[in-house]
Amino acid sequence: MFGIGQQSMAWVGSALLVGLLVGCSGGPSDTPKLGDVSGTILLNGQPLANALVEFTPTAGRGSMAMTDAAGKYVLKYTNELDGAVLGTHTVSISTGLAASNSEGGAGQAGSPERIPPTFNSASQEKVEVKAGSNTFDYKIESGGQTFPIRREGGAKVPTA
Repeated sequence: MFGIGQQSMAWVGSALLVGLLVGCSGGPSDTPKLGDVSGTILLNGQPLANALVEFTPTAGRGSMAMTDAAGKYVLKYTNELDGAVLGTHTVSISTGLAASNSEGGAGQAGSPERIPPTFNSASQEKVEVKAGSNTFDYKIESGGQTFPIRREGGAKVPTA
């Protein structure tokens, strides 16, 4: 049976251990202020599924999301945290995926880039993420064209 002194020592030891674990966890104090960001992307008037949406801030870590079947996205800052850092971001949207080869000759088929460079590799689309809820919807027209995949040297803005 513990005496009063031993119980107090056990409690103090437990409190110190919990304090150390919480202090070293890289918790909320390491996370910048985030704004919730969501929206819908339409391509040629139709919801755009399986598009990669990237918000790149002028400084700091970017956020990304994949659109669902309805063209809707919710940005993720990390696997556990939704949102994007507050401030100005460049937005890029991509559907292109280069084909890949793996050992043994099996690979993954690529998919064409259906997003024009002005919303992709040459994007100048800027938005301001503010505290709270932010909605950024995009209606993109491509004329049914496909474009070079960004990771294959990038696309250039077409000239008239």
